[in-house]
Amino acid sequence: MASNPFYLAHKAQASHNYNFVQSLSPAKPRFPDWVITGSFYMALHCVNAHAAKKGWKWKKYHPRDPSRISPYTQRLRYVENKLGMDFFKKFNRLLQECWNARYDPFFLKKIYPSKANKLFGIATKFLKIV
Repeated sequence: MASNPFYLAHKAQASHNYNFVQSLSPAKPRFPDWVITGSFYMALHCVNAHAAKKGWKWKKYHPRDPSRISPYTQRLRYVENKLGMDFFKKFNRLLQECWNARYDPFFLKKIYPSKANKLFGIATKFLKIV
């Protein structure tokens, strides 16, 4: 299963995002919003790699078909059901903080560098599942 192209691609993207966040010096970031955003997407690609390694594929989704669940919801359910509540809580926190970092115009005034570094630390725990 390690030769699965989806697994390899998501694993490579997770590594790429890890290196990106490292380049931002997460302990003393000048751009804490990007540390948080990159950290979330690193975790997301770790989850996608884990799912691909297990042969899981997100079901096709069309926004006008109410019987289909969005890929975002499918991923959250996968994390909760396959990785457990601890990973689910971590993933959900990263998701919420990433959302805030991207869309809340006052977020930078509320964040402090150690929070960005802590969230990066949480995201690195996802590297263990790939």
